[in-house]
Amino acid sequence: MSKAKAVLAASLLAVGLICVPPAEVQGQPKDKIIKSSKLVISSAEAMRYPSAARAAGIQGRVVIQVELNDTGQVVSAAASPDQAEKTARLVEDAATNAKQWRFRSHRAGKAEIIYDFALVGECNPAETEWSFVFLAPNAAEITDCATRVWVTATQKQEAAAVAGEVRFLSFERMKYPPLAATARIRGEVLVRAELAADGTVVSTTVIAGHPMLAAAAASNLRKWRFQPSAQKEITMVYTFQFGGTVCPDGGLGSDFDFEPPNHVTVTGCSPMVNP
Repeated sequence: MSKAKAVLAASLLAVGLICVPPAEVQGQPKDKIIKSSKLVISSAEAMRYPSAARAAGIQGRVVIQVELNDTGQVVSAAASPDQAEKTARLVEDAATNAKQWRFRSHRAGKAEIIYDFALVGECNPAETEWSFVFLAPNAAEITDCATRVWVTATQKQEAAAVAGEVRFLSFERMKYPPLAATARIRGEVLVRAELAADGTVVSTTVIAGHPMLAAAAASNLRKWRFQPSAQKEITMVYTFQFGGTVCPDGGLGSDFDFEPPNHVTVTGCSPMVNP
């Protein structure tokens, strides 16, 4: 069982011990928000951090207002009227998830489900990257890593499929970032570029990659030029590696290779080792 599901199961077990006296639910106006203290959860579906919001660094609280029938089933879900605009990209996924929640039998009415989204630290490929924790009686905390250092095979395949529709006109070679070369940092970086009508790069967004490599890759991609087309974005994969070539005395040389449609390889030299 995953960490997220284990935490959810334990939380629901604890909540199942709570009983609501029938007298407390009598005379509840249908159009009034049911107090959280009178809600008892029967089941809740774990959710992952919305990928688009995570990539954009969006986090915060989302309050979803749900309509309950007399069996405790959620029949509709929408953002609270006073929901903050900055978290709008989290609302759709939260509302979809809220429809999977189920409460103990209760007089029909409205209730609120509170979601707290937070991005923390760097991703570790050896551990679970996301977490869903149910907080009784009507809230959940969803966390994910803020920076994905590792690029997955699926990400590269998806990027190549889209990039195949874009043709480049010119590109600029880059050198291995000096600080990263000195620290012997290697790896892959995924950078998305938004294209203008004339094929120039308007902006770049790092999707994944080590910070000491990502900034240099994004800076390089902003200097590229593509053939104007209906496709308005392209995602490039930069691979930073070290080869067998010995660096010139006191130097940090590197080679640059571009393999269409979207793969760049930057190969750094190996430092000279004194006997």
